[in-house]
Amino acid sequence: MQIQTAQAVLTQFREHSESWRLVPQILEQSGSYETKYLALQILENVIKYRWKVLPDAERQGIKNYIVTSVVKYGGDPDILSSKRPFMTKLNVVLVQVCPSLSFPSF
Repeated sequence: MQIQTAQAVLTQFREHSESWRLVPQILEQSGSYETKYLALQILENVIKYRWKVLPDAERQGIKNYIVTSVVKYGGDPDILSSKRPFMTKLNVVLVQVCPSLSFPSF
């Protein structure tokens, strides 16, 4: 029963129109990478479905935050090796907010 209740609360939070505004706090304060992943899913949905209606300042703020987060987390070898799903999701969000970024080929 507790799992169902928790799932219902998470679904309600994920679907709330303003939940994306808490993503930075979740990423900074949560010790759970599963929770951080959930936060990135919320942000990804905002980018997919509401990006064009957000004010320019908010879009730029999201871009800056995601780029900063990629640099921050990407510089930690422990996160790169042990938290691969989180890093993959963070990179997916980066590509969605900065589609014109060019990456060097290796």
